[in-house]
Amino acid sequence: MTLASFTNHGSSTVAILHGPNVKTAVFTVLAGTYERGDVLEWDAENERYIPLATAANADAVIMEDMTIAADQTVPVIVEVDDLNEDLINIGELDLITVKRAFRAVGIYCRSYTPA
Repeated sequence: MTLASFTNHGSSTVAILHGPNVKTAVFTVLAGTYERGDVLEWDAENERYIPLATAANADAVIMEDMTIAADQTVPVIVEVDDLNEDLINIGELDLITVKRAFRAVGIYCRSYTPA
C-alpha cells in the first residue's frame, strides 16, 4: 500500500475529551440528564455519583451524553493522564479547585486550546 492510496477525509468535528490513557469504572449515578464532560462528585451517604456541587469534591467525569431514568450503573472516567479542561462542565465552580481535586484521584487536566 502506498501513501497515494489513502484518502483525506478532512478534520474531525468531534472535540477530543481525553487522551488515550483513560481508565473507566462502572458506578451508580443519580438519575438525570448528563452531557459528555459533566463532572461528578461521590455521594457517600447514598453510594452513588451525583452532579458536582462543590469544586473540591470533583471525582469523575461522564463519558457521553445520556439520560438516566432511575439511578443506575454506568461507566465513568475515574483516571486519565490527559483530560481536556475546555470540555469539562463545572458551571460557575472554580477550575483550579476542580483540577486540584482531580489530581488527587489521578485525573490530570490541561487546556487543548492553542496558546
